Amino acid sequence: MTVTLALVTLLLRPWHGPSLPTASPAAVKYKLTVHGPAEQRLELNAQGLPAGWVASFCTKTLCSPFRYGMELNDRGIGTVEFQAIRTDDSAPRHVQVKVTATGAQPIDVKI
Repeated sequence: MTVTLALVTLLLRPWHGPSLPTASPAAVKYKLTVHGPAEQRLELNAQGLPAGWVASFCTKTLCSPFRYGMELNDRGIGTVEFQAIRTDDSAPRHVQVKVTATGAQPIDVKI
């Protein structure tokens, strides 16, 4: 049996507290925490949403739709607000999105 360990881990939890100033008030919001090697640069991606939906990775200063380049801190941790926004009333109400990062197992999120 072969066991492969990911060098990077993703943890997605519901967002608690006030939204970041860049986030949409209509979004479904999560706190995305990334753990990995200290000061590693990685690419976060959101995939699989149908037309009429937008996913974004938000910080205090910007929201980046569908992808975001992150550098982990000196302890190997990074956090962003991950949000999904239904932008078209005719889009499905319930969707699934896959969140990926360089070197990590993807996370599937049902919204």
